[in-house]
Amino acid sequence: MELDYAPPVAQLPALEACTRARPDPVALAERLFELEMTSEYVFYQAPRVYAEVLGTEGMRAYRACVRKEWDRVRPLGPGERDESSGRFRITGLMEALAEVDGGLEARVEVRRRDLSSPYSFLKIAELYRDAGEPAKAVEWAQAGLDAFAGSPDARLRRFLADEHLRAGRHADALDLAWAEFTEHPELERYRRLMEFADAAGDRPGWRGRALAFAREHAGAARREHERKSAWGPSAGYTSVVRMLLWDDDVDGAWAAAHQGGCGDEVWFQLARRREETHPADAIPIYQRRIEAQVEHGSNRGYENGVRLLSALQRLYARAGESAEAFGEYVARLRTTYKLKRNFIKLLSQADLGRPLAAGPGMPGEAPPTQLGPLV
Repeated sequence: MELDYAPPVAQLPALEACTRARPDPVALAERLFELEMTSEYVFYQAPRVYAEVLGTEGMRAYRACVRKEWDRVRPLGPGERDESSGRFRITGLMEALAEVDGGLEARVEVRRRDLSSPYSFLKIAELYRDAGEPAKAVEWAQAGLDAFAGSPDARLRRFLADEHLRAGRHADALDLAWAEFTEHPELERYRRLMEFADAAGDRPGWRGRALAFAREHAGAARREHERKSAWGPSAGYTSVVRMLLWDDDVDGAWAAAHQGGCGDEVWFQLARRREETHPADAIPIYQRRIEAQVEHGSNRGYENGVRLLSALQRLYARAGESAEAFGEYVARLRTTYKLKRNFIKLLSQADLGRPLAAGPGMPGEAPPTQLGPLV
C-alpha cells in the first residue's frame, strides 16, 4: 500500500529502522497511534508514512485505534467550537485513512463531523466538485450559505456562483455576484459581475446598475466621512473611476473624477490614459504628481520627479504650450525646492529647459530619459 507522499524528515530514521526490523504490525500500529496523538507532530500522518511497513494487519489495527478515539469526538454544528489539539489530530488521522482507502464518501463523512464554519461546508463542496458530482457540490455550498446567512462567506458564495455559471444558471450566478458586489463595490467584484453579465448576454443592463450603485455608495461614504469630520481626504469616486477605466470609458472616468474626486494614484492612472487624446488635461495632474514626489524628500522621489518632468515636457509640446511655459514651471520648481540639493542636481543634469524638436513620430517627441519608466 503505497502513497505519493514524502514523509517528514524527522520520521526517516524510525521509518528506516522499522523497514529493516519489521516489528509486530499490531504492536507497531498501537505505538504509532500513541506517538501521533502525544508527540509534537514528529509522527504526523503516520498511516501515510508507515502504510507499507504496517501491511494489512497493522493498518487494520491502526484503524481500530483511530476509530475508537474518533467515536469520542462530538459532532459540531454551525457556530459551535472545539479547538482542542486532540480533535485536530484525530481529524487529521481520519482524513489520512480516508485518503488511503480512497473513498469519496469516507472523506465526506470525516468532514461532516465538523460543520462549525462556512469553510467546513466549502471543503465538502470542493470534494464533490473535484469528484465530478456538481449537484452535491451545489447542495453543500448552498447549505453553508443558509447556515451562515447572517454573515455570508465570500468563498462559499463565489464557489456557488461559479458552479451556477458552469451549469448555465445565469440568473442564479448573477444574483450571487450582485450580492458580493453590493457588499463591497470595488473593481475586482465589478469585473466578476461583468464576467457573469457577459455570459448571460446582458452586460449593458448590469453595468448601468452596478455603476449607479457604486456612485450612490461612494456618495454616502463621503457624506459620512464629512459628518464625522474624519482626518484625511475622502476616497470619493475612486472605485467608480477604476471601474470606468477598466471598461475603457476614459471620458466617463474623467467626468466621474471631477464630479466625486478620487485618490492621487487613480488621478495619475487617469492622466496616463487621458493624455493620449487630451494632453492639456493631463498637465496639472502630472504637476501635482511631480511635486508630491519631490516633497517626499528621498533620492528615489527626486528621480521619479525628474522622470515625470521629462514626460511633462512632451505633454506641453503636444498640447501646443510654448517651451517658455514649460521653462517657467521648471524655474518655479527650482525656486520652491532650492534647498533640496540632490533634486536640483538631478534637474540640472536632465537639461529639461531646451525646446523639443518635432520628430518623425508624435510632435514634440524627445529622446527617452535615462531614469527609467514612469511611476
